[in-house]
Amino acid sequence: MNSFQEDFFANLNTIYRTGGHFYMPTGTDWRRQNILFDQNKFYYITNGKCHVTIDGRLYKGVPGCWFFIPANVPHSYYNDSSLDFGLYSIHFDLYPKMNLAEQLSLDFMVKAENGSAPEQIFQRFARFCNSQLLCDKIETKACILNLLREYIVLSGKGNVAVSGKNSEGLSRVLSFINENLHQHIDNQELASLCHLHLTHFVRFFKEKIGQTPQRYITHKRLEAAKRLLEQTELSITEIAESVGFYDNSHFSRSFKQVYDISPLHYRGYVNTKYKQELERTKHFQELIHPKQK
Repeated sequence: MNSFQEDFFANLNTIYRTGGHFYMPTGTDWRRQNILFDQNKFYYITNGKCHVTIDGRLYKGVPGCWFFIPANVPHSYYNDSSLDFGLYSIHFDLYPKMNLAEQLSLDFMVKAENGSAPEQIFQRFARFCNSQLLCDKIETKACILNLLREYIVLSGKGNVAVSGKNSEGLSRVLSFINENLHQHIDNQELASLCHLHLTHFVRFFKEKIGQTPQRYITHKRLEAAKRLLEQTELSITEIAESVGFYDNSHFSRSFKQVYDISPLHYRGYVNTKYKQELERTKHFQELIHPKQK
């Protein structure tokens, strides 16, 4: 689903049920098996380690891991009780009733940086969630809506549009672009999907999206290339071709113009950061479980 209708957004509401920050010292178990819960859940890990299974998929949670468990989705969890364990937890209803994760193809887990906006919002939520004051209750509702926004962005769905009745053609265009980035896409082909004259289509697209069709397509291709540089070992040439660039020089220039770094140097930066994270993890594990002499 690449857009929501305006009537859904106009009626969007969330109701907080229970939650806060929970801290469990070493030796304390946080464990449930095969739960079906009629409310949505957020779990944000602040200390220790845990395992969470959602709809049959196992995730390993460490500080910064953020789980979104939709209502009525089966799940289980348990912590490593040899470590202090802490998490922010929120149970909430979302209206209109729908599985937002399924509709947007959201991941059940995302990773947030220490001190990032989501962590700060969770902290603010914990400060106000048990208050009975009107303004604090409004703040609590605002925190959950802001967390929904941050989760959608971290899941890579931040460009989903809210469309009115007259935007079905635009939705078809955006879907077509996302599904055909590897191919040549011209404006005339896109205009035909909206049943508009070419000149009218370009004006209409820029008015709705804020940039020309070809500029939008280029940015979508670069976003896809950036993810492939982070997550795969494909060569620069293979990545360029897979997102619709058939000239390496053009691809490198375009990437550097947007991200201020070449694709090759960006991959090196990502690999270095990953190795540093592995070293930190190894060091942390050695502190917890020192080798026997």
